[in-house]
Amino acid sequence: MTNTETGEQCWGTGCIDAGNQTLPGGSGSDKPGSSGLYLLSNIDVENCSDAASQRISSAVAWLQDNLPAIDATMSQSNVLMDWPGNSRKNFEDKLHKDLKFECINQKNKCERLWGRTVPILHQQRVALCTDSIDEAAGTDPLDRDALYIHVISHEIGHFVRLNGHASNCSFSDAVGFAAEYAFRGIPYQPGTRGPCSSPSGFDIADKLNSGNMEKPLVSSK
Repeated sequence: MTNTETGEQCWGTGCIDAGNQTLPGGSGSDKPGSSGLYLLSNIDVENCSDAASQRISSAVAWLQDNLPAIDATMSQSNVLMDWPGNSRKNFEDKLHKDLKFECINQKNKCERLWGRTVPILHQQRVALCTDSIDEAAGTDPLDRDALYIHVISHEIGHFVRLNGHASNCSFSDAVGFAAEYAFRGIPYQPGTRGPCSSPSGFDIADKLNSGNMEKPLVSSK
């Protein structure tokens, strides 16, 4: 975003002034919240600060508008799993359906946790430890926005595909990292954080059951 009067520039959802601006893109910015916030029409938040509510809605808006960038990040990486079966369509549909985000910082459930879902019981509810996310991101607005996008896409991935947290990189892990690095505008490279840090790549059992991988060749010997 560029200020046309001063030439000053900023990047990411941190550019948004929650007090008097609406969100760019997404499925609609017509749902007023507290203190003049404008959230996406399909987003509901509970027990979240105004700042966290705006970041959540901004992250979902970015995901709605940037799936092609996530596609490219997945396809360029030999570590991250590509979309299994019809998961991409289901992921996109889920982003536009009603979603409820609850901030659970006060419930003492957030030690070493950023977010959680229980897809079997709730197909719309995402619990977020926003204080933990903010702490992990530090003071850099870009890191904070990227981490919100990562965590939210990861949790929505659990709605789309009921995989657990494998020792290697499962679908939910992959879509989280793909979204984060697509937002940052850089190719994904295995680092030191999380299950997708290994050059060995995705969880083979999850990949084999995904429906988008060729079956292994069987020797005739």
